[in-house]
Amino acid sequence: MKNARRRRVRLAVPSLLLLIAGCGTISPPISENPYLGYVRCKAILDDASQKADYHAFSKQIESYQEQIASSELKSRMVVKPAEGIKKLDQWQNYVNELERVIVVQEDQWMGAASVLKQKELMALRDFWSRSQDKLSFEGAKASTPWERELTESGLFLTNLKKESENARLRLDSYRQKRDYFKALDEIPALMAYGDIGSLKEIVLEEATVHWVGLVREWLVDCKRREPEAQEPELFKIYTTINSFKVKSGMPKRFDAVMDDTIDTLGNNWRQRITELGENRAYWEAYQLAREKVGVVKEQYASRRADLVKAIGVGYRIVLDQAMKHYLDRANSKYSEDFFGISHVYGCMALEMIDFCKEAGIEPNTQAKSWSKNIADLMVDVEKRVGEFLSRRLVIYDFESDERKLGRELRLLAAQSFERSGNAYAWAVTVPGGKTLDEESLPPPVPGETDYVVSGEVSDYSVEQKDPVYTPVKPLERGTERIAHKPNPNYGIKGLDFSEHQTIHEQAVDIYPCKEVERQKRVSVDLKVSCDHGGERAMELFALTKDFVNDDLEAVIWAKGKEYGDPSESSQPRLNPNRDLLTVDTFPSDNRKELAKDSAIYEEVDLLILGGLMGRLEKLLGRYPLQLMKGNPGSSLDERCDRLGLVLVYCGKLSEGDLQNDRDFKWIHRKKQIESNIEMWNAKRWPAEDSVVKKELAKIFKTAIDLRVELDKQ
Repeated sequence: MKNARRRRVRLAVPSLLLLIAGCGTISPPISENPYLGYVRCKAILDDASQKADYHAFSKQIESYQEQIASSELKSRMVVKPAEGIKKLDQWQNYVNELERVIVVQEDQWMGAASVLKQKELMALRDFWSRSQDKLSFEGAKASTPWERELTESGLFLTNLKKESENARLRLDSYRQKRDYFKALDEIPALMAYGDIGSLKEIVLEEATVHWVGLVREWLVDCKRREPEAQEPELFKIYTTINSFKVKSGMPKRFDAVMDDTIDTLGNNWRQRITELGENRAYWEAYQLAREKVGVVKEQYASRRADLVKAIGVGYRIVLDQAMKHYLDRANSKYSEDFFGISHVYGCMALEMIDFCKEAGIEPNTQAKSWSKNIADLMVDVEKRVGEFLSRRLVIYDFESDERKLGRELRLLAAQSFERSGNAYAWAVTVPGGKTLDEESLPPPVPGETDYVVSGEVSDYSVEQKDPVYTPVKPLERGTERIAHKPNPNYGIKGLDFSEHQTIHEQAVDIYPCKEVERQKRVSVDLKVSCDHGGERAMELFALTKDFVNDDLEAVIWAKGKEYGDPSESSQPRLNPNRDLLTVDTFPSDNRKELAKDSAIYEEVDLLILGGLMGRLEKLLGRYPLQLMKGNPGSSLDERCDRLGLVLVYCGKLSEGDLQNDRDFKWIHRKKQIESNIEMWNAKRWPAEDSVVKKELAKIFKTAIDLRVELDKQ
């Protein structure tokens, strides 16, 4: 291929010489370098004295132009904007590049002209010096791809200009309508087409001025409404300002109108709280303050400090009045022996001051002082309620109780139910010590105070039964007694080892064997009853059972083998190879020993006492429901007092769950009590009266609502 090209070049040189010499019709020269070929053809056609095949030359020139245009197009497409770019100046620059004519430069053909003869090269240089300005052409006319690229790019540029103009028209329209959100949304689209100068800043300034004025007018109109009607509008103003701040990018311009909005809202809340306090609706004022602090957390997080401060201004005033009022009322009811009501007032007061810590409000010194007085009073209330609700758990010694189960139950009950912070009983004493009978204790108090437990042990015994023997297959044991002697079977066909003259003989001992089954009979027949509140004694616990081995950890049944004295078998073991006669190991004694009676009694004692304690926990744990179902009295005060007693009781049962809470803040304690009541309803009292359980679940609200209603009378 390269040789053929060299031949074409060598033929081209004489053709040009013939042209210069004035010979006959000349054919167009062929060059590998399209720039050189193009210049040579142009030089020959420029010489009027030569006879050239103009048609052939035109075709060849077009071919060279197409090759040159293909190369030039690749280099000019380097400046084509990337896909997605809409910058008008970049696209205009690219179209200009495509429209710029192709001008052949000297260095593009001169390097390839070194293959020409000197005369032709001189002729080309002479032509170039005279005609270089004529050696140019349009790429779009020389190349179809170039033409297509120019057409498509030009059309794309035209469309971009239309889009840019439409975007600007939309922007102007939105500005005229003062729809600045949409106007600002058009800015990024317009910037995609090129530099817009300071237009964005101008529109942002217009929008900010308009929005600030708009919000001010809105706020002025809102302030003309009633305070309660202002709140939803103020929230809309607040959220609108925040959206304007983000959109404008100039948040500080909205600070003044935002401050005015927050001040208006905070003053409304402060005013409503103080008005409730002036009307002695202290609990309602607290509920309003708590509600608004929640609203601040959910809706006004960015201005929490300002709004909580405004709430706190009014709440501190109300809190001073409320603490004094609730302390006076609690003391008054305490002196009237309405300890439950006194406790309810204390709960209300402590919850109101604990709310300050939750909300970040610093109470006044006077309120703190009164809260300490209330806390001290509630300690006294608990003592008096404990005296009022005191009950005895009387556990008499059980009849025929050699194991002293009644005494052990009494000691366990005292350790559990008299312990502070236990979750089952409070204000319960377990009288008696190691012995207790009906004659050694004052009679139970009638009513619903005492639990009287008695029991009878009809049978509680551990008895060794006679072993049961069952003969089984004797044990054969190969011994150490092995002798080497003449084989008695030698030469007798059909017998083992008949081919050996001598043989080793091992004596085998036979041990008679019996399987032995040993068992201890563990029998319990126990009934325990409880009399409470003067009702008919109910069965508390009953157990009538013969225990089997799987019931206990202690072994009360076992099976093994016993072996008698051995006798020698009449059939020894024979083998010519002594190493194959092994001495059998005597079986190890793997018989399980039956547990001692004391260990069995101890384990069964624990099972019985565990069952009894579980029943006592269930019995005593029902007391909050009994209090709820008890006679509440005829007046609302008496009903509220009963609810207060239940609150004290449930609070004492929950103290164990609060042992890690050093502050014992009332709100935390209240939540724990409510959580425990919910858990007790589901797990401790699943089958109890659902109506009573529902009333107990909402006892705080019921008691406080009732107290608030009574205070209004």
